[in-house]
Amino acid sequence: MKKILTLILASAIAASSCAALASCSNNKDEKKESVQNTTVEETVNKAEEDKATIDEAEDPEVDLMMLHGVSSEPENDFTGSWQIVDGEGSQYKSFVYMFDGTTNSVLMTGSVGQIAVYSVKDETDDSGNTQTYFTSQMMFGINGKYTFEFSQDKQKVVLTNTEDKKTTTLQRLASYEYIPIPPESPKTDEKLLGAWRSDDGEMLYFNKSGIMYDVIPNINFYFATYNADGKNVVWEYSYKESKPESNKTEYSVNGNTLIFENVKYEKISASELV
Repeated sequence: MKKILTLILASAIAASSCAALASCSNNKDEKKESVQNTTVEETVNKAEEDKATIDEAEDPEVDLMMLHGVSSEPENDFTGSWQIVDGEGSQYKSFVYMFDGTTNSVLMTGSVGQIAVYSVKDETDDSGNTQTYFTSQMMFGINGKYTFEFSQDKQKVVLTNTEDKKTTTLQRLASYEYIPIPPESPKTDEKLLGAWRSDDGEMLYFNKSGIMYDVIPNINFYFATYNADGKNVVWEYSYKESKPESNKTEYSVNGNTLIFENVKYEKISASELV
């Protein structure tokens, strides 16, 4: 799982190098995500629609869309997915910044995510003046304390860093699909299905539609497609716009114990993933 952090770092370095050399065409930054106008309410409704669609194919124990999805009762206008389009951090335009409407955030590149937190809070100074601040602790692009101003339609927001006064402009995305499309005819192993946790807290989940989820809570995660034949697991996940990363390992299941990549995991309830 440490490799995931390396991939995020590599993507950031590549983005920075691309910006420094000014050799990347605008076409490379074009993404499949829609940038049509949307609202916080529409974002929540879209998540509920996606949940209903996913539930038809997923193990009913867990809803993949809600593992890192938006809150059904968002508390602020940052709820949803965003990209940097101008200003400080614009070299990271390929990254997507997701805010759940409460305090949870994720920096996404492909189906790989770095878990972080954010806040939108009022602060009152000694003179009695109140200012609302947005604070985010992302690894790249948005990391600090900011004042902010939304466009009238809430599709863009300009962040101003309270320390250096540099600005960052974010554009809201109508949608961002980060869970891979399940394979048409996946090979699955009944013994492998479900959720597992190692002694150090890393959790794995394999569902019957061929989707795998690997997470280190509060640090990072990824979604992948997989095939399992009773002895080997082959899985693929994507980051940025590069060719999917393919991995293969032997595994064994003995009752409630899984050995995966030479690490022991114990069976847990899928509800513990959320």
